[in-house]
Amino acid sequence: MFVSESLLTANVTSARVILLLLGMTLVGIAVVVADRFAGSIAAPVLALADGAHRLGEGELGARVEPAGPPEVEEVGRAFNRLADQVGRLLEVERESVADLSHRLRTPLTAARLDVDAVADPVVAERLRDDIDELERTVDYVIREARRPMRQGAGVIADLVDVVRERVRFWGALADEQDRNWSLSLPEGTRMVAGSAIDFGAALDSLLGNVFAHTADGVAFDVLLRDEPGGVVLTVSDEGEGFGEEAIERGWSGGDSSGLGLDIVRRTIEDAGGKMAIEAGRGGHIVLHLPLAE
Repeated sequence: MFVSESLLTANVTSARVILLLLGMTLVGIAVVVADRFAGSIAAPVLALADGAHRLGEGELGARVEPAGPPEVEEVGRAFNRLADQVGRLLEVERESVADLSHRLRTPLTAARLDVDAVADPVVAERLRDDIDELERTVDYVIREARRPMRQGAGVIADLVDVVRERVRFWGALADEQDRNWSLSLPEGTRMVAGSAIDFGAALDSLLGNVFAHTADGVAFDVLLRDEPGGVVLTVSDEGEGFGEEAIERGWSGGDSSGLGLDIVRRTIEDAGGKMAIEAGRGGHIVLHLPLAE
């Protein structure tokens, strides 16, 4: 049998074109189907990631709409249950803190009545001031326990004013204990991210440690100075000092809760700064804080 060359190659080119077009069409259809299938998985997963970020930033009402394949949809429902449980636990904790703080009002009232019986008017007035300060602290704890987590975002404070006020408060007690003390502040204002009450409480913790863990007559110094892009607050004393382990929550060199320096550290880190303890004779705590934009 003989087949000519023209017959062997007849319609080969058109067949190749048809096969090429068919292949491209099938690939295109596969890409579209794969894209739709991947989108049905990726979109719910991205929504879950966004909800997790919002929950992590303190938006306790963050929830997602369960969607996608059955497995991904179940993950969405589990995320919503987790967020609900976190919200309930935080609510219980806040109310417990608020209730415990409220109970302090009874002994405070009794203490105020006892102060009225103090004969020395100078001592009585100082005790009233101390009780007033304690009542303000209790009120602050109750408000903080009940406020939403994100409510404090964007708050700034003048660190110069806070340091001046708190050091003068402790300076009166230092004078009674024959402690030499010094305060050095820059001119003007230095605005940092955070509330004045939080920074005041942090400084109270540092200065309170000086009075609680050093003998009467031990001097202390408070220095606030500028550094590129921020400020440095240094609180030093001439006591025995302590090491880096003092920053750990629960560590105590004496009969105390061991929470003071950890509270200071968290306050400073929340403001974008860092805390350091310099080794050597005496207590020497250095706080670096960036200036608020």
